[in-house]
Amino acid sequence: MRSTQYPIELARNYDMTQIEERVRLRGQAFERLDGLALKAFLVRSASTGAKHNCYAPFYVWNDDLAIARFLTGPLFAGVIESFGRPSVIEQRVIEFAVVDRSVRPTLATFETAQSDTARQPPSLWQAESRHHRDVLQAPGLLAACTLVDVQAWTTTRVRLWANEASARDVGR
Repeated sequence: MRSTQYPIELARNYDMTQIEERVRLRGQAFERLDGLALKAFLVRSASTGAKHNCYAPFYVWNDDLAIARFLTGPLFAGVIESFGRPSVIEQRVIEFAVVDRSVRPTLATFETAQSDTARQPPSLWQAESRHHRDVLQAPGLLAACTLVDVQAWTTTRVRLWANEASARDVGR
């Protein structure tokens, strides 16, 4: 499995209702996209205190071929047409689970950590897998995904939460 994300920085005065409308109109097309395990339409908005507006869709894919089909297909062509061709961040998935499909997430957390240079990959994978399994018990969690960037040897824990209270006091 792999993840992709392409943060698109938008002007501070960008009308974010345009993004909401985009998601409303195009969101269902992703529900039947072959090879897609998860899609989260993530945004940061200046109106809620962010330094700037950002649209940053996050995907979890079952295989590399599914990513290639998406990046060369009409859905990503629509992104390019609207915003220009963004840089796509692609990472390996160590662990992934959808925990509770009834949760409608309002918060995504990303925790990135640099791995100790002396740490062997099996140890890193095992520790992250244990941490991943532990967080799955948290109430208010839609999905959890643990990523590794093997070029920089960083891990990123991505969690989609019902709300801020759900994420509080959880060793994300």
